[in-house]
Amino acid sequence: MFCVPGSIFSPNSLATTQLIQQGAKLIMDYKDVVEELNLAGIGERPPMQPLFTPYNDTEASLLSHITYVPAHIDELGRLSGLPISTVSGTLAMMELKGLIQQVGPTSYVHTRKVATPCSTVN
Repeated sequence: MFCVPGSIFSPNSLATTQLIQQGAKLIMDYKDVVEELNLAGIGERPPMQPLFTPYNDTEASLLSHITYVPAHIDELGRLSGLPISTVSGTLAMMELKGLIQQVGPTSYVHTRKVATPCSTVN
């Protein structure tokens, strides 16, 4: 669990202060989240490597249904046959990696070309 601290003098900050006291991760800026989720280097890709290879079968399954036309999360769950909790979590991680982008309320598109067994790099 992550918490952004608030003023110790504000009653609105009581809940986050208590969560931090109970062990929630204190977040001062985005770098804290990146470090905690072990995402350092994500989003950076070496030059001359325009294609992305899915990290696992779940990403591969979802990517096979995501194009440059917005796809709703419910449709992705139905097409992939995956539980919506798995779809949601995987989409969030893929968005953090810069592979997809949310373009509306729970709709996603590709942000880069995906490698397939038959594709070549030009």
